[in-house]
Amino acid sequence: MLKKIGIVFGCLILTFIVTAVALPMIINVDDYRPEIEEAVNKQINGNLKLGELNLSLWGGVKVRIKSIQVTVTGEKKPILTTDSAYVNIPLFSFLTGSARLNAVLEKPGVRIVRYKNGKTNAMRLIPKASKGERKGKGSVKSDFVTDEIKTASASTSATESSTKSPQVPAFLVNAALGLRIIQGDILFTDKMPGGGQYSTHGVELDVQNFGLKETIELTLIMPVQGVSKVARLNGVLRMQGNITPIMSRSEVRLVSGGIRMDMTELAVSAGGGAFQKTNKVPLKFDMEFKGAEAELQISKMKIEADKLTLHGAGALTLKPKMAMKFTIQSTDLDLASFEEMVPMLKAYALKGAAVTKVNIEGPTDKLKIQGSLNVKKGSVSYPAMFKAPISFEAKTGFTEDSFSVLSLTASGPGTDMKLSGKVRNFKSPRFDFKLNSKIITLKNVPITDIKAAIKLRNMMLMIPSANFKTFGGTVNASASMKLNSPGLDYSTKGKASGISAKDALTMYFPRYKNTLTGTARANWNLNGKSFPEAVRLLSMKGTIDMNAQDGSFKTADIEGSIKKIMSKIPILKKNKAPKLDEGFKTLYAKLSFNNGIIVANPVKILQRGRGFDLRGRSVIDPNLNQDTYIDVYDPNRLLPKEISDGKSSALQLHIKGSLLEPKVDYGYTASSAAQKAVKSQGKNLIKKALDKFLN
Repeated sequence: MLKKIGIVFGCLILTFIVTAVALPMIINVDDYRPEIEEAVNKQINGNLKLGELNLSLWGGVKVRIKSIQVTVTGEKKPILTTDSAYVNIPLFSFLTGSARLNAVLEKPGVRIVRYKNGKTNAMRLIPKASKGERKGKGSVKSDFVTDEIKTASASTSATESSTKSPQVPAFLVNAALGLRIIQGDILFTDKMPGGGQYSTHGVELDVQNFGLKETIELTLIMPVQGVSKVARLNGVLRMQGNITPIMSRSEVRLVSGGIRMDMTELAVSAGGGAFQKTNKVPLKFDMEFKGAEAELQISKMKIEADKLTLHGAGALTLKPKMAMKFTIQSTDLDLASFEEMVPMLKAYALKGAAVTKVNIEGPTDKLKIQGSLNVKKGSVSYPAMFKAPISFEAKTGFTEDSFSVLSLTASGPGTDMKLSGKVRNFKSPRFDFKLNSKIITLKNVPITDIKAAIKLRNMMLMIPSANFKTFGGTVNASASMKLNSPGLDYSTKGKASGISAKDALTMYFPRYKNTLTGTARANWNLNGKSFPEAVRLLSMKGTIDMNAQDGSFKTADIEGSIKKIMSKIPILKKNKAPKLDEGFKTLYAKLSFNNGIIVANPVKILQRGRGFDLRGRSVIDPNLNQDTYIDVYDPNRLLPKEISDGKSSALQLHIKGSLLEPKVDYGYTASSAAQKAVKSQGKNLIKKALDKFLN
C-alpha cells in the first residue's frame, strides 16, 4: 500500500516538474502584454507601459516584468518607473483555495507633484465617474454600529442591495494581495505657497493580506530629506498600520484599523532655525479609526512630542468631497519642554503649564480652525534685562489665520505689565496690540506709566505712539523696525524732557557715560540698525537737538587749559589764573550722525556762577577721537584785561584726542592769545602816548 502511495506521489512530483519546465515554453505570457496594457489604460487616466513578461512555475506562478512605466495623461514625466518587478502566486494558495497574489517592485522611482490647487498627479490618475455612474452608486452610510449591520433588515430585497452596494464575487472573498517595494525612491514636489521639494531614497514598503477577509498589515520605512521655504527635513519616518474589512452578505460595509507613526528619527528645522527637532526627540502619532466608503470616524488620536501630549477625535469625510471635523486638546503642557524644540527659549528659562484646545472643521482645502491656549503660573527669566524672574498668565485664542491675546499680565520685582491685541493673517502678518504698564524694569532702570500702541504691517513693526517715564523724565516717541532685515533696521523720532543725561548714556551708549551730566531735554529723528551692538552707532543717521541744565561737560579741562596757556605768554604770566565754578547752567548742542561720525555744531555752554561761556563745534569719529574748536567768552571779566574785554571771544581753544582723555593744542591757543595780548598792549601804548600829547 505504502509503495503504491509513494509511486502516486512521485508521479505527481514528476508531473509538476515536467509542467513547470514545459508550460513556460509552450505558453508565452508576453503575448498577453498588449491586452493587459489596454485593459489597465481603460481604467486609469494615464498610460501603462510594460516591459517583456516571463513566466516561471517553480514554487508557484511567477511572472517577471522587465520594466513598468506609468504616465499621467497630459504629463511628460512618468509618475512611476521601475526596471525590475514581478508578480507571483504561491503554490500553497492553490492548495488552500485562497488566491494570494504578491507584487514586488525593485528599486522603483515615484514622482509625486502637488499642484497649486492642492491636488496631486496621483489623484489625476483616477478617472472621474460619469453622471450615470455616480447616480447608480448611491450613498453609503457611515454607521458603524456593527450589531446593526449584522442584524440588517431581512426585508431588503436582493435587487436593492445590489443597486446600492455591489456584491463581491465569492472567489475574491478569500483572495489576498500583497505589495512590496524594495529600495524605492520617491520625489515629492509641492507647488503650493510655501512648498518645496522632498526626496526619499531606500523606501521599504510591505503590504500583506490586502483583501476582504483578513486584516491588512502595512509596514513603511521611509528615509526623508528635503527643503522648502518653511522647513528642512532629514531622517527616517516609520509607520505601521492595520485595516480590517467588515463584511455583510459578501459586501464590504465597514473597515476598522489603526495607524502608528514614529518620527523620532526625523530631524526638522523651520523658521530659519527658530524651531528645531533633532533625531533624538521623541515624536509619535497614534490613530484608531472605523468607517465606510464615504466617511471615517477617528475614535482615538494621540500625538506625543517629547514631554508634550495631545489627544483628539473626529471624523474624516471622503465623499463627495474630502472634509474633516476634529477636536484636539491637551493635558497640562510643561512650557520648559518647548526649549528642546525652540532653542531661542533657552535664554528665557520658560516655566509654567499651558492648556490648549483646537477645533478643526471644513473641506480640507478650506479648513476652519478655532482654538485657545491658556498659560497659568508661567515665569520667564532674562538676566540681561530683568534682575529677577517675571511671573505671567495669559489667555489667547487663534484661528487658521489669526492669533488674539485676550489678556496677558506680567509681574515681578519692578515690573507690572498688561498686553492685549490680535494678530491677523499669518501669510502676511498684521497685528495690533496695546501695552499698558505701571512699571517695567530693564537693566535695573525703571520705566513707568507706559502706554503704547504696537502694529505690524508687511513685516514692519510700528509703534505709532509711546508715552512713558524713565531716567527721571518723560518720553513721547514713535518708531518703526523692519523685522525681515538682518540688523533690524529702525527709525524713530520723538521728544524727551527731564532726562538724566548720564543715566541715558550709560544705558544706550556706555562708551559715553562719563562725558555729560545734568538734566536734559531733546528732540530726535534717527534711523539705523539695532543689532549687533557694535554697529549701532556706526549705522546711525539723523539729528538730535539737545538742551541740558545744571550739569557738567567733561570733554575738556577749561580751567587747567587757561592756567597753562597764561603761563606760556610773558605778558600774562604775572596774572593769576581764575578759579572757576564747575559745571554749566545750560548746554545746547545740535548733533548730527552719519556712519559713525558725530558732528556737534553749534555747541553753546553757559557756565553757572564764576565761569565762562563757551561756543564752538566738534567732530567725533567712531573711535571717540575729537576735533573741537571752542571760543571762550568772559562776561565776568575773570581773565586779564590784555585778552578779555567782557564782550568778544577771549580765548580760542583747539582740543584733540580722545573724549575721555582730551588734549589741548596749546600752541594754537597760546599763539592766538599772545597776538591778542600784544595787540591789546599796543593799543594801550598808543592810547597813553595820545593822551600825553593831548595834555
